[in-house]
Amino acid sequence: METWAVVSRLRDSRTAAARTVYGRLLAASLRDPSVLSHHPAAVGAYFRLLTLGLVYGQSCLRSVTSSGSGKAVAAGADVLLLFDRILQAALLWFKSPPRYFARCTRKAAAEQLAALQAFIIELASVVTFWSGGKKGGPKRYPSYDASLPTAAHPVGPGGRGTAAAALPHPVWGDTNPDVSRYVELLQFLCGEELSRLRVWTEPLKYADASRVTVAVSTCTHGGLLLRDALQAAMIWTSA
Repeated sequence: METWAVVSRLRDSRTAAARTVYGRLLAASLRDPSVLSHHPAAVGAYFRLLTLGLVYGQSCLRSVTSSGSGKAVAAGADVLLLFDRILQAALLWFKSPPRYFARCTRKAAAEQLAALQAFIIELASVVTFWSGGKKGGPKRYPSYDASLPTAAHPVGPGGRGTAAAALPHPVWGDTNPDVSRYVELLQFLCGEELSRLRVWTEPLKYADASRVTVAVSTCTHGGLLLRDALQAAMIWTSA
C-alpha cells in the first residue's frame, strides 16, 4: 500500500510500469476469490488487499479524467473489471457466519479493525468519485460492461458490440447485474462487521448488553430479506 502511494505520485515511466505490475498482480490475486483465506484471523490482510485494489483503481480512473470535470473520460476495462472482482471478493467474505479465534492480541485486533475501516472509507470514496464528486447527487458505480465492443466483438451498426451484447458478465454471470444493490449491500454488511470487530477489540468500551441481536431471517435491507439479498448477490458462487 505504501509502495504504491509513493510510486503513483512519480508521474513518469516508473508509474506506468508500476501500474502495469500492480494491475496484473491484483487481477491474478482476485481472479478466484474463493481460494483466498476466509479464516477470521485473515480479515486484516483480506481487506487490505481489497483496499489496495480500490486505491489502485481510483488512481487509474483519476489519470484519465478531464481537468476539473471529476468524470472519467476513458476508464480502462481492466480497471472496471477489477472493481467488480473486488466487490465480489468482499461479498464472499460474508458468506461464512461470524467467527472468532483464540490468541488475538489487542494490537492485532486493532489492526484488523483499521483495515476494515480503511476499506469502507475507500469504497465510499470510489462511489463519490464515480458519481462526479457530488455526494447529494445520483450515485453511479464503476462496473465492467460486457456489451462493450472488443477485438473479438467489433462495433455493430447500433454502436455496440454485436456478439458481446449477449455475453454474461465475466464476474456476476448476469447480463445486466445490479451493481448498485451489491455495493449498498456490501456497505451494510461492512458496517455490521465493523461494529462486531469494535466489540472484539474493546469489549468494555463498545459492548452493549441492551442491544438485541436480530436474526438474519428477519433482517431487511432495501426492502428485501437480508438472507434473500445475500443469496441474490452470491448466486454466482454455485455456477
